[in-house]
Amino acid sequence: MTGILSVAIIQKINILDKVILAYFGGLTAIIAGVIYYFSTLPKEQITALSTLAANFILISIIVLLLLWPL
Repeated sequence: MTGILSVAIIQKINILDKVILAYFGGLTAIIAGVIYYFSTLPKEQITALSTLAANFILISIIVLLLLWPL
């Protein structure tokens, strides 16, 4: 989000546009929801879930990069 804000400032993009505010609001809500969800879990489940999510994201990126040229 910091990168997007800095680019918007440098390129003089209107940050108060409805669409941009909706993206920022949605992204902020998702991040807040994930933090809240993880705060309610025991430490063992946090470790297991974050490992599973990281592995899923990595394999998804690899598969996406392999299938992109098709």
